[in-house]
Amino acid sequence: MQEQPAAAYEVRQSPEAGSTGRFSPRQEAAHTVFRAVLVPSRYNVSVDLPDGRAAVYNTFSAALTILPRAEWRRILGPGARFTFLPGAVAPAISRLHASGFLIPEGTDEVEMVRQHYQRGRHDRVSGFTANVLLTMGCNLACRYCFQGQTQMETRPRMMAAETEDAVIEYLKRSAAGTKMLRVSWFGGEPLLGLRQIKRMTPALTEFCDGAGIAYRAVITTNGVLLEREAVDTLVEARLSQAQVSLDVPAELKHDKRGRCTQDRVLDNLAYAAERIPTQVRVNLTRDDVSEWDRLFDGMARRGLNKTLASVFIAHVYQPEAARGSDVGSPETPATYVEVMKRQYERAQNLGLPMERTVASRCGSGCAATSDNAVTIDPEGLLYKCPDDAGRPNRAYGSVFLDIVIKSENLLRWLSYDWFQYEACRECTLMAQCAGGCPHQRMFQPGRRNDSYCYWALRGDLEGKIRETVEHLLGTADVPSKADSPLCSG
Repeated sequence: MQEQPAAAYEVRQSPEAGSTGRFSPRQEAAHTVFRAVLVPSRYNVSVDLPDGRAAVYNTFSAALTILPRAEWRRILGPGARFTFLPGAVAPAISRLHASGFLIPEGTDEVEMVRQHYQRGRHDRVSGFTANVLLTMGCNLACRYCFQGQTQMETRPRMMAAETEDAVIEYLKRSAAGTKMLRVSWFGGEPLLGLRQIKRMTPALTEFCDGAGIAYRAVITTNGVLLEREAVDTLVEARLSQAQVSLDVPAELKHDKRGRCTQDRVLDNLAYAAERIPTQVRVNLTRDDVSEWDRLFDGMARRGLNKTLASVFIAHVYQPEAARGSDVGSPETPATYVEVMKRQYERAQNLGLPMERTVASRCGSGCAATSDNAVTIDPEGLLYKCPDDAGRPNRAYGSVFLDIVIKSENLLRWLSYDWFQYEACRECTLMAQCAGGCPHQRMFQPGRRNDSYCYWALRGDLEGKIRETVEHLLGTADVPSKADSPLCSG
């Protein structure tokens, strides 16, 4: 049995050394070359836990560890420094280094994050993602919908059969040589195009299966048309996940005849969630205790606390092309976070699977800024962002053409600099959010991402870290050593 060090940061002899306890000259030389001074990462976020412990989350590596607070001060606290000699350092220090909590002094971590995003931007091997808008039309008329003006100004049409065939061929070409084709059925309301999904899927799955490419399909829907027959069709279409939106207050999701749709959607979810992994997004526009009670009680009464994959609360923002100019949530970001925490606890007590943990991996920025993702509108026009769909002046090409027509509409996305804003560049959370929504930055001049940044990330990061610790450990005892097994990433 290996002897434990007196302290987690104590240097001890590596098992690489021979029986004499000495390194060979070549081993010694190799170790000397890579001697370094380790210091805490700028992306560490620490929170106090009960019983004198601390949890540390690294927003770049997405690793999480727990250690006694006294050891945190010595190892990861301000001014901490360790001489790192490969093969001759405490396992705890080696693990913290490997997980990104400790880095060589002088490392440009911002540049490391930049390079990470650049690799993701140009990665055409891991997969290709397509948002396929089968129609711009919708059976509802939500004021905050980012396609609201487009729906009001034109008569939305369904994707024609000729366009469907061209989309299929375009996706085959784009996915060739990748590991996965990800199709997101989108709209408008994509279930208005259920026939198109049923027709297009076999050709896509046959191609993927034959080429050894994984196929993953998801759908984003208001849930009104998610009835049994539609669910069964989606199961046959190999749907991997459904995201269904609900609203607080519920009046914001009335149909075009002014009827509330919430109960109908919840009834549909009772069947859908048993057949398809289903996530519910609750759009918060105005806090109302009675509305929350009605929603959560309705979910629990239908057994959704046992069948839903997850539930999360989202802040409604003012999109560029909404139906109205005053549709954003009047709740301030700080108020929103307080509402979210309060309602999260209420929902959790009902057994609902609330999503409120830290990210398990660092992202690659908005998909629209990469060359491995596309948005296709019902006419077959190609865009980078779904917010632009239905605006031909922002398209860069077409599934009917083999060349890029408006290169400027493509290059503005592929050359987007996530690090152009100093406040974001210096932020601990830059590794998670890539500076927020690039569409807002480009097309809503003067609009900063402060509200999104606060409610989505900064506002309750410490709370999310604590929730993640509880989720990972359950009722188990929290390890009391920094070199404990809990160093996930």
